[in-house]
Amino acid sequence: MIPVRLYESREEEGASKIRKESQGSATLGATITDQAGRLTFEIDILYLNALSLSVLEHEAAHAVVLLSTFDTAALTSRPLQGESDLRKAFFAGFRKIPTFLQEGLGDWGFYYHGFHRNWGLLPSAGDLVAGLEAKGRTLPLAELLAGDIRYAARNRKAFSLEAASFIEFLLETQGREKVLRWLLTNETNAAKTFESVFGQTVTAAERNWKAARTG
Repeated sequence: MIPVRLYESREEEGASKIRKESQGSATLGATITDQAGRLTFEIDILYLNALSLSVLEHEAAHAVVLLSTFDTAALTSRPLQGESDLRKAFFAGFRKIPTFLQEGLGDWGFYYHGFHRNWGLLPSAGDLVAGLEAKGRTLPLAELLAGDIRYAARNRKAFSLEAASFIEFLLETQGREKVLRWLLTNETNAAKTFESVFGQTVTAAERNWKAARTG
């Protein structure tokens, strides 16, 4: 089970886990039970109103990605002795997912398979990205895939929307198997592995993605 905690305000004890620019957080960790390591996952949500629960879908997508890509062998293959041993086993199994894919899959769950699909109160992710492009608030995909963390920090929503829209495009045109292979390449720079997985350059894929949104 994954515990979900709701906070009415940022002043509540424990709400500090949620970053100032966000309304939710997801935390992957591990603990020792009878000398065996066990993964843990917690979700914290700032509950302003009922619509805040839509943030849960974004954080749940992080849970799916992080838990399904973690190699549990280091945690479970031998008895663990103390926190130091647990920490080493945890980082041995942890797979760092490129920020573009991690945040993109979070918003992909929200816009394409959750709240937005069922309620449709907001424009589509593709339309929102087009609006951001018109305002000059987007970056070329090659830069985003390479992990422009400064841009991601300053423009979190623009960053995750671009990523979500592009991931949906890849799923529709390239298929789930290739997208999963890209996710599991164990490379933090998603631009480096793109061409080898999809057989085309990022520039060509971006051109086709934009054409699909405006076509």
